[in-house]
Amino acid sequence: MSRKSRFSGLLRLVSVAGALIGTAVILFGDPTSGWPPPHAVAQSDTATVGLVPDHDSEPDLAGLLETAKRIKMSDALPGLAIGAAEYTAFGIRLHVFDFTQADYTLRVVEQKSASGSPAAKFLEGEDDVFAINGGFFERAFDGTLSPSGLLIANGVATSREHQRAGSGIIYSDADGVAIAYRKQLRGNSRIENAVQVGPILVDPGGQKGIYKNTFDRFNRSAICLRDGLFTAFVVEGGISLFQFADLLSLAVADGGFGCNIAINLDGGPSTQAVLRAGKTWREVLGGTTVQNGLVISKKPPATQND
Repeated sequence: MSRKSRFSGLLRLVSVAGALIGTAVILFGDPTSGWPPPHAVAQSDTATVGLVPDHDSEPDLAGLLETAKRIKMSDALPGLAIGAAEYTAFGIRLHVFDFTQADYTLRVVEQKSASGSPAAKFLEGEDDVFAINGGFFERAFDGTLSPSGLLIANGVATSREHQRAGSGIIYSDADGVAIAYRKQLRGNSRIENAVQVGPILVDPGGQKGIYKNTFDRFNRSAICLRDGLFTAFVVEGGISLFQFADLLSLAVADGGFGCNIAINLDGGPSTQAVLRAGKTWREVLGGTTVQNGLVISKKPPATQND
């Protein structure tokens, strides 16, 4: 989502259109399956089937938490579990992708053309299993994209930190995937991949990091850290950052995800992700190309469980 009027993700008209007609979920690999997956009937809000979803009102938090509780995680690969559920009354789909720190790593990948790329284009190697949109970007008048803040890809900094590009940084180094406030990481030479973005949705220690509700319903994406895991979330149909922070910070017993820390990624029409793990292929299509993305890969056997 580009900053201010230059950022595509802040165009509400485009975001709503993407939620209504431009965003789809496709399950590939098994020719006998499709969206929704076989267990989706049990997960869906069957009481409202057949009604026109409300894409404008603020969803009730209790309903969002009940939706999250209905998610049934299933193993796609060792150390990788996925799940999804729908809140039909508000046209919301919530997708969850769990990765173990011991078995998976994260890197930053930039666009393949000057006008940006869809997330699927970021999957390059045979060990790549997942890609999601990353940080904010700027779109020039000629359609070319450039990153808005700090971006480090495979040890090379291609863009410098900018105070308006987000309060947080998601990064990877020899210790694994981590999230921190950008002011805490200045001068850290161990970082191999990093994207400046934000805001921080869950502060370190699991405290909710958003204190004001601006009722800005957009498609959302985020990464959170939990014990031994890093988790990617994608929300189609739109929720506010305030409610997103509720979902990620509240305890699992209450229907939340119990994140230790979580960071918001670019959103709106930039929201997109693709999973290609063995026979399980799932894609959330975005409404625009993006400048950069986060790619999650299986660690080489020699580095797993070190």
